[in-house]
Amino acid sequence: MSARKCTSAISKFYDGKSVFITGATGFVGKVLIEKLLYRCSNIGNVYVLIRNTAQQNVNQRLEGLLQSSAFTRLRKEKPQALAKIVPVAGDITLPNLGIEQRDEETLLENVAIVFNIAASINFVAPLQHNFTLNVEGTERMLDLSRRVKRLEGFVHFSTAFCNYDLRELEEVVYPPPAKREDVYKFLQNNSNSKELKKLLNGHPNTYTFTKALAETLVVEKRGTMPTAIIRPAIVMPSLAEPMEGWIDNWQGPIALMTAAAKGRLRGMLGSDHYITDLVPVDYVANMAAIVATKCTNEVAVYHCCTSTVNPLTCRDTVTYFASEGVKNGFNDKYAPPPHVTFFKHAFIVDAFAFLTQTVPAYCLDLLQIAKRKKTRYVKGLALMTTLRKAMQPFIGRSWQFRSERAQELIRALPPADRRLFPCDPAHIQWRPYLAGCFRGAQKHLMKKQK
Repeated sequence: MSARKCTSAISKFYDGKSVFITGATGFVGKVLIEKLLYRCSNIGNVYVLIRNTAQQNVNQRLEGLLQSSAFTRLRKEKPQALAKIVPVAGDITLPNLGIEQRDEETLLENVAIVFNIAASINFVAPLQHNFTLNVEGTERMLDLSRRVKRLEGFVHFSTAFCNYDLRELEEVVYPPPAKREDVYKFLQNNSNSKELKKLLNGHPNTYTFTKALAETLVVEKRGTMPTAIIRPAIVMPSLAEPMEGWIDNWQGPIALMTAAAKGRLRGMLGSDHYITDLVPVDYVANMAAIVATKCTNEVAVYHCCTSTVNPLTCRDTVTYFASEGVKNGFNDKYAPPPHVTFFKHAFIVDAFAFLTQTVPAYCLDLLQIAKRKKTRYVKGLALMTTLRKAMQPFIGRSWQFRSERAQELIRALPPADRRLFPCDPAHIQWRPYLAGCFRGAQKHLMKKQK
């Protein structure tokens, strides 16, 4: 059904309407843009906030964006649709987003839907950095969006982990972990790490902390805007669109899963039976496109998660992904078959990693030196260890993200929309999906085609 017409209420909703997207150059942003242009043929302009850099101006960055493999099918089947992408020079860290008056007037006059995706997903960033992007950036987006003349929806992207201390989460906005004035006071006083831990109030890092604060800000400062919040779990490669296994970065668990498939990651925090909540990026984009059509005066929260609808265990996650690697001859030939052992205590993980990862890495690099070749195993181990520790808070526990509102929304869709904008996690078949994730990582990140 790629290009032929169909009766889709979601597609029809976007007829003649323009949207404004922040975070357009990111993983989710690319997929959302592609999806809207591909499935909503009569959509208006897609305005995208793009930051000038020292190396490239906005137009050059847009040109690079359009060359992404995410837009391959658009370039082949609907190249004219790409002309609807309009860059807006700006930066969420600047007053009024750093947007020029002429561009601002264009947005205020023409935009119907705002997708606020831009955020820092740096788990180890200082509080000042993540607060500036995730909280103050959201506030600037709210300030602009409230002035849009015919706004029909403001969709804010959060994370399912923004209430980290809870094990079962409902689709509601919870009280913030701290008052914003206390955060400002902390930042002004250059407080120490002990005070930071107290301020974070149970959050493992400044990312989840600032995303929780941003949700409260949306509720408090949205005014009368029809608003919705989407909370994805761990966003993974696409299931089907724009192609199977599409991914453009090593962030998140995909790097760890690839290391496990190689046979170099042997120990992780967690348990065989813990639920790891993964969601394909195209399901997140589809959910966003749908939710934008349903915004009301109530701030509705939608979980884009799998844990309560189609649970996947940590053991199966690694097994399904790594088995596809073995089938493709990806694992190290002279190492034991890929296998990850899960432990419930971090110090045991570290000890196990020293024996099964650190010692072998040094031995292999010594062998490289003996062969007068460049060392690489210890350096790779250091990167993997840093990522493993950054990801531990999200995979070392088990959550239940309730998704009754999201499921009700999906059930109410006409058959055509459920087919064209699939986002029901109950339909994901985990073994073939994770096999597709491996192939996608090979193709798009390792640049190998099998």
